[in-house]
Amino acid sequence: MILMPKLSQILSAHQKQMPPQALRKNLGDGFLMKFNPVFRAVRRAALRAGYKFCSERFYDYDVLALTQLPKLLKHKTIPYRDNVSPLREIEKRAPSAFQFADLPKLQPNHLFHESAHGVARALTQAHLKVPKTERELALRLLLEESFANACESLANAFASTPIHDEFLYKNSYIMEKDGTRAALRNAIVRFGVENVFKLLVFSFLHANLIQTTTASKNLPRVLSLIFNQKLTSVDQKLAAVVFKVGFDLDQRFTIFTNAFCLRLEGIRTDLFDLLSFDVLEIFEADPQYLKCLVAMTNEISFKK
Repeated sequence: MILMPKLSQILSAHQKQMPPQALRKNLGDGFLMKFNPVFRAVRRAALRAGYKFCSERFYDYDVLALTQLPKLLKHKTIPYRDNVSPLREIEKRAPSAFQFADLPKLQPNHLFHESAHGVARALTQAHLKVPKTERELALRLLLEESFANACESLANAFASTPIHDEFLYKNSYIMEKDGTRAALRNAIVRFGVENVFKLLVFSFLHANLIQTTTASKNLPRVLSLIFNQKLTSVDQKLAAVVFKVGFDLDQRFTIFTNAFCLRLEGIRTDLFDLLSFDVLEIFEADPQYLKCLVAMTNEISFKK
């Protein structure tokens, strides 16, 4: 039986871990910086790219976050809310009275995802040509989104305690199930974290392109792009599990969100017409995309 943490334990764990670059007003920020290598890598990459973090109101982010990514990237500012002080006030009024799960819903922060977008934008600008068509622009934007998705998914592989889970849940859109986490951990041991991350990027890219129904047949081509040698049948099965991780994205939400965001970026072509192309053909034919993927992978490297 897993004992759920008390609010006092959550606050204690938050306070104990305050490494450099941690945000004191974002719940679990220092803990994740200390114990989650993907979260830490994305934070450091965002700072290297010139991003700053702000707990003050940022345009309309607090009421309509989905519309604010262009401003966030333009101003290199990642907004977040102080979600620590309200918890301290509760604990002060009723010491040790509550399990964390007993509290009303706490407003999470999605600075992990937004930071990953900032990192991805810096990399696509550095490694990809300026888009000339709506389809090229859409691919670039959805590759950036897939990078952010992959970062969140991979971070789940390093969450192994209830407190780590709570902090990750308050900082991520994506929370993977136990079976998926186990598969990711096994794959990291077998293939290395870099190759697992590339698999996840391709997985989420197929999901964001609304191509999951036909994606499985593309696995051999994906493996060919990632690995220098043919995998054993056992390893191919494990790779197939990882490749399907992104397919769990809610397709209706993905269609709605991507249609809205792409239209906001000035794209007028119907979404399904826009995305009806062979994405792997582009990676196979144009080396700049693979170079960009390698650069993305290097940014989540734990050696930095």
